Amino acid sequence: WRSLLADKPGGWLSVPSRRGDSDPRPCLGRRLEQRLGARLWPVHRLDEEATGLILFARTAAAHRCLGGWFAARQLRKTYEAWTETLQPAPRGAEVWEAKLLRGKRRAYESPRGKPAVTHAAARGARVADGKPCLAWELEPVTGRPHQLRFELGRRGFPILGDGLYGSTRPLRLGLIA
Repeated sequence: WRSLLADKPGGWLSVPSRRGDSDPRPCLGRRLEQRLGARLWPVHRLDEEATGLILFARTAAAHRCLGGWFAARQLRKTYEAWTETLQPAPRGAEVWEAKLLRGKRRAYESPRGKPAVTHAAARGARVADGKPCLAWELEPVTGRPHQLRFELGRRGFPILGDGLYGSTRPLRLGLIA
């Protein structure tokens, strides 16, 4: 097998940070390389706070091939996000577009930014920690840092637990219904 699909927990880095070995945060890519005794190439990344599947290539040739599939949009990534419900949910699918720049801590819209395109649909009410929230299905067409977090936050639907983009509620995973 030339690729590996791994489930990244929230609070873990996808790949080592610029601080390298001096960074105490857990890192999925590094942990897998240690366990397998082999080098891995990440095909994409997830924000530290996000949970989800990450695809790693086991060879440089596999990395080029898989990266090409993402570049040609032959592979799609779909995310589910649970957000605060600060206003009525939109009906139907929407396409969100922005020009995003990544600052030191967060993304923001700028004429100098790179295009960010997201397909989004509200999927209904849920309950987290005894309070209402809203589930979303999100498909980023592009892969800009913080793209989904930025888009939801600016529309008044911050992701639960994401204080950087406006959430006032923590996400306590054991209390989701």
